[in-house]
Amino acid sequence: GALTTTFTASQGLLLMIPVSLAQNDTWTQKANIPTARWGLSSCELGGKIYGIGGAQTKNSSLNTMEIYDPATDTWDNTKKNMPTARTELSVAAVNGKIYAIGGANSHSGSTLGIVEVYDPLTDTWDTANAMPSPRKGTACGVINNKIYVAGGAVSGYTPSNILEVYDPETDNWAKKSNMLAARYYPQGTVLNDAFYVSGGLIGAPWTGQKAVQKYDPTNDKWELITSLEHGRVGHTTDVINGKIYAVGGDT
Repeated sequence: GALTTTFTASQGLLLMIPVSLAQNDTWTQKANIPTARWGLSSCELGGKIYGIGGAQTKNSSLNTMEIYDPATDTWDNTKKNMPTARTELSVAAVNGKIYAIGGANSHSGSTLGIVEVYDPLTDTWDTANAMPSPRKGTACGVINNKIYVAGGAVSGYTPSNILEVYDPETDNWAKKSNMLAARYYPQGTVLNDAFYVSGGLIGAPWTGQKAVQKYDPTNDKWELITSLEHGRVGHTTDVINGKIYAVGGDT
């Protein structure tokens, strides 16, 4: 299955772990990521998995990029790191390039709107138009080569209901209808050209939410669908055979 990211949040800690769903109902231990970290984000491009950013302490951030090759079960840490160190960012691959969006300069620091773009063919980074609403811990998904960024925290632990969409072809952002309920550290999943945002936090008493919000980009409308059976934050989601699987997390 495709690799996603997981967020485990509490008042003082956020953990993001790359997780892959196996389609043969078994789990296999693979080579460890070279740099131990939380708050990273990841995506798949060209059959390889890119782990980018993150942190090792509450008051720090990393610009580290490490690339996993499933064919050889090896990691490559020789490519150029992301220019701006940050944690709790979102990353997405579109048309052969990787877009690193938002995040924060530390878990307790300022949120960022910066967008940096990695081209694996030239091993170079470039800067794109910044996300209008700086946020960390957003839900992210790609539909028809556009990147949808929803929710997150606009500062500290203040949840957001903002949805903004980035078009890499024009390097422009567009504001879309707000989510029905603000969330930070939710999980985003794309299925059949719809964007599903599940779980997350709304603040104290730090209880993982059950709600699942579905966005239809054709009509620019949100709707609440069947909730998760368990409220959770920090879960990971993935799609296999037309179904969304929600795994792990924290209540």
